[in-house]
Amino acid sequence: MDNFQKYHVSFIGSGNVAFHLAKALYNAGVAIDEVWSPSANHRQALAIEVNAKAADKLTALTTASDVYIIAVPDGKVAEVVAAMPKVKGIVAHTSGITSMQVVSERFNNSGVFYPLQTFSKQRPVAINEIPFCIEGNTEHAMQTLTQLAALLSKNIHPVSSDERKKLHLAAVFVSNFVNHLYQMANTITDENNLPFDLLMPLIEEVAAKVKTLSPAEAQTGPARRNDKKTIAVHREMLNAHPDFEVLYNLITGQITKKYYE
Repeated sequence: MDNFQKYHVSFIGSGNVAFHLAKALYNAGVAIDEVWSPSANHRQALAIEVNAKAADKLTALTTASDVYIIAVPDGKVAEVVAAMPKVKGIVAHTSGITSMQVVSERFNNSGVFYPLQTFSKQRPVAINEIPFCIEGNTEHAMQTLTQLAALLSKNIHPVSSDERKKLHLAAVFVSNFVNHLYQMANTITDENNLPFDLLMPLIEEVAAKVKTLSPAEAQTGPARRNDKKTIAVHREMLNAHPDFEVLYNLITGQITKKYYE
């Protein structure tokens, strides 16, 4: 571990993922050489945080780093790879859905450094608990990226591009979709002058239950009980929000089908 601190890393991107990873690696003793992103203000701000140089041009990025972490939106990874200078260091992206091949077609040492977590700059994360899904096209790339992740977390897994895509899909269901349901619930509470905080213990308990029970075992509620009277009342209450009602009916139908058909 001590020997690893000789490694130098550059970041392409300055968004939520880059912000957290660059700071965490810097705090773990890794030297951050350069930060590049399309936003001059954002790359400068992150560079200051991690004592790095803000690179003005992607094409002029330093070629001396040991690892280059591409932390940009999924659809921009290929574009960034094509614009980077030819480097000898390991080039890895953080995308859940993008194949490693997008990088390995151009760089001899390449990989994936995917933290399976949602990130926001405004909120700290327990990075030591985050699963890191690692892929490398060479043994050297795999070993180095694994060692890099080990500076941050003990929750490290070798995951292929195909497996990672499926994990990413599953993550959308438990994170993005669930958060959208929170937004819908927040609309209902706001419209009725009720504090959303009243739901917080329930939200926390549902998340805690699936640590010890399977989701199928943890399922409760009117659809699980096939409580048609309560479901009918809910539907009537949702007349003012037909889009909410469509989703309510879809999910209710799927739950009742699973347990009663």
